[in-house]
Amino acid sequence: GEEVGAEHGAQHVAHELERAFAGLERHVPGEPVGDDHVHGARGDVVALDEALETSWKSGGGNQACRLAQAVVAHERSRSDGRAPALLSVEPTAAACLLASLAADRVVTVATGTTVMAGLNCGTPSALAWPLLRAGIDAAVAVDDPAAIRAAADLAALGIDAGPCGGGALAGARAALTGPGASERRAALGIGEGSVVVLLSTESREANPQLPEA
Repeated sequence: GEEVGAEHGAQHVAHELERAFAGLERHVPGEPVGDDHVHGARGDVVALDEALETSWKSGGGNQACRLAQAVVAHERSRSDGRAPALLSVEPTAAACLLASLAADRVVTVATGTTVMAGLNCGTPSALAWPLLRAGIDAAVAVDDPAAIRAAADLAALGIDAGPCGGGALAGARAALTGPGASERRAALGIGEGSVVVLLSTESREANPQLPEA
């Protein structure tokens, strides 16, 4: 059922974040990340896990919106002065949050078919909307080919990610590269020493028929 799936999703997110932070030194260019940063990151995992559990138990809305709600709630309630920029990514076939942020109100969009099935939602959660409206810094929509390519690139690096996970990388690429990227990077506070964290909550097992890039 949805509740069981949601709890599993929360545990999976926390587990994947722990793996990501544990391997942070391998992926950040330049100087190794100090122990204080690694310990701080692990503390973030615990706090985010608690936020996720609260969000899942609150019920209502789709799981993607509830995950976004938990992440935004955690990051916007920090007391350590760190305030990362938050970018939401959706499939072009179901970009309801992007449309809602542009209209400054909840908007329902017609959805289509997408390999990013876990993000195929036509209306943002009413419960999550106020927090997402206030806490999301930027939003982008990506098409299936971009998500498939990104998932393949992650697989080449040994990261088992499905199309929604690939969508996170595709969204970062869309926002931070290409024409106008310097302005978008500046608006998000992204510089040479910035670390970009991609949140992926599924493996390729979620869509074993994923087409090749």
